Parts: sequence; C-alpha cells; structure tokens
Amino acid sequence: LLDHSRAGDTVTLTWRSQPGRRYRLLQAAQPSGTWRQLGSNVTATDFKTRITYSTDLPARFYRIQWIP
Repeated sequence: LLDHSRAGDTVTLTWRSQPGRRYRLLQAAQPSGTWRQLGSNVTATDFKTRITYSTDLPARFYRIQWIP
C-alpha cells in the first residue's frame, strides 16, 4: 500500500498498479488470521489505484493481490 487513511467509518486505500490489471483486496483482523476479500475485484485504470469503503470494524490489516 502506498497510503491508507481513516476518517470516522470511511477507509481509503491507495496502491501502485498497472493499467488494465486486476486486483483483489483482502482484509484480516490479525496478520495470521483469516483473510477475506473486501468488495469486488478492481481493474486498474492508472498507475495508482484508490478505493474507499465504509466500515464500523476496528483496525484491519490489508493485502493487495494481483489477479493474473
């Protein structure tokens, strides 16, 4: 991740990407915990991709996966 922020219940995540490639965002409560997909797969349209979502969950860990 290049950047992450939280304002109230809104979380914004930004990462480096390649236009046209698809990515999957995963989240977990702990790094060794169960990783679950957050939302739908994302197709990058630029060299940086940013998503924003709402949550009332406490702190999370995130992973970005490239989908070949």
